[in-house]
Amino acid sequence: MVVKAEISQQTSRPAAAAILLVFFLVAGICLTLPIVAFYHMIVAIFQAEKTVLIDKGVYYLFGAGIAMSFLLLDGIYNSLISRPIPSKIKRVVGAAALLGLALIVILPTTVHRASAYILEQRGYEICEAASSQWLFVRDIVYTISGACD
Repeated sequence: MVVKAEISQQTSRPAAAAILLVFFLVAGICLTLPIVAFYHMIVAIFQAEKTVLIDKGVYYLFGAGIAMSFLLLDGIYNSLISRPIPSKIKRVVGAAALLGLALIVILPTTVHRASAYILEQRGYEICEAASSQWLFVRDIVYTISGACD
C-alpha cells in the first residue's frame, strides 16, 4: 500500500489579494496603453499632422490585457471567494483568454495595415530614418511627402 503525502500550500487571503491587485494593475496598463496609442494615432491621421506614429509594439499588449482580465476573474473565484468558478463563467473566461491570445497576433498587423492604407491614400510615406525596429516590435513613422528630410 502506497501512501501519498499531499503537500498543499495555501496562500493567505491578504497575499492572494495583493497578487491579484498587481495582476489587475498590469492588466489595466496592458489595456490602457494601446487605447491611448490608438487614440493619438487616429487624431494625428484625421488632423493631417506632418508625422504619424504607428507604434506596432503597443498593440501586442491589448490581447494580453484581455486575456489577463478574464484570468483575473478566475483567480478571484479560486483564491478570494474560495469556490470553483461556475461553468458558464468558466467558458467565458476560456473563450476570452483565447480571444486575447489571438488578438496578440492579429491586432498589431491589422492596425498597421489599415492605418498604412489610409495614410498612403492621403499621400503619406514611411520615413525610414525616423522609424525603428527591435526584434518584432516596430515603430513606423509616416510623414507627408518630402517631410522626412
